[in-house]
Amino acid sequence: GLDMDDIITDVKAQYDDIAKKSQADAETWYYSKYEELRETAGKHDDSLRNTKNEIVELNRVIQRLTGEHQSPVMKISYLQRCKLEGDIAEAEEHREVVVKDAKCKLSELEKAKQDMAREYQELMNVKLALDTEIMTYRKLLDGEESR
Repeated sequence: GLDMDDIITDVKAQYDDIAKKSQADAETWYYSKYEELRETAGKHDDSLRNTKNEIVELNRVIQRLTGEHQSPVMKISYLQRCKLEGDIAEAEEHREVVVKDAKCKLSELEKAKQDMAREYQELMNVKLALDTEIMTYRKLLDGEESR
């Protein structure tokens, strides 16, 4: 005297709740990672902008000092010029590191997105298998009841 339809409905409802919760958890994790990487990219963008501004300012200083060097009143020393060129090179290296880091974070985000899609597909495959199994048992029960 078991009511298999109620049991099957309960199992299916529990499975649907689990699938919805898993999907919600996965989406929450994905969006939190996305926001975190977006904030990091924004910081790197600000850093890159500041570095570019520093480079522009250093180029102005070099041009000004070069102009002063050509005038007999004030001469820039070779060491000062080398230091400024070193500062520019260092700023450009910093910019390259920031850009490389941002690209790395972006690739990590893409990989996480692919992993999440794969996990979601696996959950959907399990759901489909369970739905098929539920239908099979329902048909078996209906066959037994009709006997």
